[in-house]
Amino acid sequence: MTETLHTGKECADPIADFKPGPREWAGFWSVMIQQTQNAFNDKMAQFLLVPLGAAVGIAVESYAGILIALPFVLFAPLAGWINDRFSKRTVVIGSAIFQLVVLLWITVEVMNHRLVGAMSGFFLLAVQSAFFSPAKIGLNKELLGTKHLGMASGLQQAMAMLAILAGQIAAGAIFDSRWKSLGGSTEMAWQAALVPLIILTIAAVPAVFMGWILPPLQAQSREPFRLSLLVGHFQDLRTLWSDLPLRHGSFGVAFFWGFAAFINLWSLKLARELTQGGEGFGSISSLFMAAASIGMAAGFGAASVLQRRRIQLGWVPISSIMMFVCALLLCAIPYGTAEGYKILIGLAEPVAGRSSMQEYMFLGTLLCLAFSSALFLAPLNAWMQDRYPADKRGEMQSAVNLQDCLAGIFAVLVIAVVSLICEKLHLSGLVAVRWQVLVVSLLCLLATIHALRMLMAEFLRVIVLPVIRLIYKIRVVGREHVPDKGGVLLLPNHVTWADSFFLSAACHRPIRFVMYDGFMTAKGVGWFARMFDTVPISSTKAKDAIRVVAEALNEGYVVCLFAEGELTRTGCLQEIKRGFELMVRKAGTPVVPVWMDGAWGSIFSFERGQFFKKMPYRFPYPMTLVFEPAMLASEANAESVRTAMLHASAEALRVRAEATGLLKKAQPGQWVNGLQLGQVNALQRGQEYAVWSGDALSAKLGAISTAFASLFSCKVLCDEKDLLSTAVRVGGCATHAHLCAARGNAVPGVFYDFSDEFLEGLPSHILHCRCLLRDGVVLAMSMPDPPRGAATSPEQWGIREGAVGRLIPGFAATREDGGLRFTGPAISDDGGIFLLGSSMDELGFVKIEAKQ
Repeated sequence: MTETLHTGKECADPIADFKPGPREWAGFWSVMIQQTQNAFNDKMAQFLLVPLGAAVGIAVESYAGILIALPFVLFAPLAGWINDRFSKRTVVIGSAIFQLVVLLWITVEVMNHRLVGAMSGFFLLAVQSAFFSPAKIGLNKELLGTKHLGMASGLQQAMAMLAILAGQIAAGAIFDSRWKSLGGSTEMAWQAALVPLIILTIAAVPAVFMGWILPPLQAQSREPFRLSLLVGHFQDLRTLWSDLPLRHGSFGVAFFWGFAAFINLWSLKLARELTQGGEGFGSISSLFMAAASIGMAAGFGAASVLQRRRIQLGWVPISSIMMFVCALLLCAIPYGTAEGYKILIGLAEPVAGRSSMQEYMFLGTLLCLAFSSALFLAPLNAWMQDRYPADKRGEMQSAVNLQDCLAGIFAVLVIAVVSLICEKLHLSGLVAVRWQVLVVSLLCLLATIHALRMLMAEFLRVIVLPVIRLIYKIRVVGREHVPDKGGVLLLPNHVTWADSFFLSAACHRPIRFVMYDGFMTAKGVGWFARMFDTVPISSTKAKDAIRVVAEALNEGYVVCLFAEGELTRTGCLQEIKRGFELMVRKAGTPVVPVWMDGAWGSIFSFERGQFFKKMPYRFPYPMTLVFEPAMLASEANAESVRTAMLHASAEALRVRAEATGLLKKAQPGQWVNGLQLGQVNALQRGQEYAVWSGDALSAKLGAISTAFASLFSCKVLCDEKDLLSTAVRVGGCATHAHLCAARGNAVPGVFYDFSDEFLEGLPSHILHCRCLLRDGVVLAMSMPDPPRGAATSPEQWGIREGAVGRLIPGFAATREDGGLRFTGPAISDDGGIFLLGSSMDELGFVKIEAKQ
């Protein structure tokens, strides 16, 4: 099976759980400002030199692509060693000083009309970036820890793209404007570039002091310098590639930077073809790159928002599909004309009757392509930063940078080779440009296929979970009780076939679900289960099951086990199996009980006597999930977990009742109790039933006759004759006596008996369901045994001899001397209801030894 990338497993890193303070946040923002200024200066200086070269008759764009990439190839190991061996604060300050010196050098060379010398400064700016890049990226985790890493990474990239955008637009527009105003001669081209370079150099001075805002940071490694480090490229790559998921992730990052280099150079080539390198070349190329940069900045900004809670790798295959579609469109759509673009940017007067649709269409497609590429990179970049070992972060980032630059060089070669082939075939330059982007679209298709193979589970999570959240309005309580790091076992109630989706939508961490290995052989199910990294256990090999789950917990995953072992067909909590106790004690990880309220009634539940084959009651369908506080492994047992789950059910009911306004009604407890009755398989929604007004107990059954009937559209029949003609009866002693007297004259059905007496003698065709009513509150109900959901489904019981019913979800039950105390939002007394002589078995059946 293809190994995939996972976001659930937690790597050991002392920085991971770091919580930033004001000094760290101030340092982070200072780095953001400095890296933004750094990117702006780099791009503006570089893109002043590109149109300057065209103006003096030298095409430098292809050389520029190589010069940008070369330092990352030559100095990657040294840059990685420096960033690990020394404090990144020192590296940031040193980089700022070096940039100032290089900008001064470029300014002097342009002043003396030496393009070769200026291009050497272009190369030195790339050298500065090769050392600064691992520092600024590594600082994210050192300053903010893992929790804010997705946001920080996306924001960092968005600000860098905005700076690149501003630098490119400013360079082309300022150069063209100044050159045109100075007469447009070759001699004046040098003067057009000089003044902006002087301003850039002066503006670089404040960046030197911004690094001092950073808090003191420790070096992550004590490795001494060795000459072999200078040629340690392959060792760094070997270290990076030894971690298979990191290897695949680094290939994805390299693909992005190769793609970005292609778009950069391809845009320049297209601008040159449209203008033939003449007037407007700088402005039009800046316009193209501006569209790409706006798209990338928007993409990184969107990624920062989408990953504000956690890193989501599912966006990688989604964005690669978008990249393929957009690149394919660029092969087919018209590119517009130089005159059209000049009109757009104000270099030419508008022509009557001329439409700019072609130009807008091209720029929009280019923007969308860049947006999707940024969305592709951001989650990968954040995930890799989080996974790097602390003492190898700089070394690994430099190895990644090496791959990125090799990919950039490959992009330059793709353009050069396709251009050469088209030239041999006597095809025009514009046709060559289309063939170049066609080749890249095919590479995007290959990247999409690979991303889907590696990240299918994450892809489906990103697609499916928003749909789940749209269909099911899920309220979450206690999400903070799930630890941000480390292994934890979730133990939820099991009501529907879609419970795993509800839990995944509610939890901020990815969840691995436990599944019996017998399901793994089922067609389709096994593939689906393996894709989502399900934890398979054997129903016949208990020791192996305990070991497998304990290993997953020890590896730092959130694991979910449905401890009931089956879907409830009564709506009530089933028996909690004890196997989880050995699992968590072996792993030593905490347990978090969970309750899903409102799931009964979903089309995926057994409500209405079957799964699936029914229409939903409403859209969106409301649900509430409550995560209880984590329990220590040593304290978690079947009884304590059951108690915690019932407590969670009461809290979930309170939240739902509050959200629906029931707590503001007159007699709120009665209405909340009516809401509870809709969560069990006793009285059915939309059903008619008889509550004889002549039975003295009927006055205490307002939760059934008023609240439940109103909430779930039921018809209540109150006449004496209705007891005989209606299949469902609710009442006490008087109703029981009437049915006994009627014998065969009463239609077959069921009698829900709320009397305190253990009455006998009902006709055999009427099922006697004993129930528990105290202080007008229905606490427990017996019900007909539900049918099997499938031939292999285990039997479930709604009635047990000697019991007064199963406890209804929404009540917490705690043992006290001599009985049980029931609490919940349906009980108005804060002290709850205490029943002397009461007890509850493992299935939730309540028994009372003495009459109350």
